[in-house]
Amino acid sequence: MRRETFVSQKHFLWLWLCLAGLGAMTAVYAADDPIGGRNGGTRLGIIYGVLASAGIAFLMWYGIRKRYSYTRGGFTLKRWLGPHVWIGMSLALVVPLHFGFELRGNLHAMPYVIMLLTILSGIWGAYAYVRFPREMQARREGVTLHSCAEQIDALAGEIAAIANSRSAAVADVGRRLTIAFRPALPHLLFGRRFPAFTKAELSALLATLPAAEQQHGIAIVGLAVRRVELANQMVAEASAAAQMRVWLYVHVPLSFGCVVAVAAHVFWVFYYR
Repeated sequence: MRRETFVSQKHFLWLWLCLAGLGAMTAVYAADDPIGGRNGGTRLGIIYGVLASAGIAFLMWYGIRKRYSYTRGGFTLKRWLGPHVWIGMSLALVVPLHFGFELRGNLHAMPYVIMLLTILSGIWGAYAYVRFPREMQARREGVTLHSCAEQIDALAGEIAAIANSRSAAVADVGRRLTIAFRPALPHLLFGRRFPAFTKAELSALLATLPAAEQQHGIAIVGLAVRRVELANQMVAEASAAAQMRVWLYVHVPLSFGCVVAVAAHVFWVFYYR
């Protein structure tokens, strides 16, 4: 059975409701033939403008609801997120219905442009919250980030225990293969992996060992390869978590910018009308 997400909750109920609403609004828009043509100043244009503003207010309320409580009230935060996503995407069509699909390069175009950017960032956020948690759960195999870091340190200790009790050649192999993992910004944001040891590198290192100590070198190689795998698993986890959070630093400011632009648009229209 496929797991339900905030996007698909109730068999995509909010998607179908939004599509039905958009269909009805489009039909009314097509049947309307006002004097002077369709624009935001007609009766229907004003009605659609009010509906769009109400939709924006509803979307902003989600942020307040998120800070207020996760479960208080009839809807959990997850259930609020479903209509938040689909209503937000619906506004991409509701607003053009308001201004008659005639967008000019002036103050009145700014709210719609900012709104589209907000919607795009929200789509990325929805995608991230659907995709990355599944990937993280599948990749973990019961291993947490904390235990992963502990295993990396433990493997370094095992390498040191083997290398330090053997010859200088074995100790040198252990030192070369015990690399320090220092994740930088590209690792965290883009999931940039630490380079794995190549077969040529490992073969060259093992070739420096006498035959009697080859088995110790092979044991060190196995531990070192496992350390790199664990480090890259941590990078993938941290990258997924970062991408699930960083989009909010774009989406939230754009949301407030959209509200300010809409307020300026409304003030301009009614003050200079």
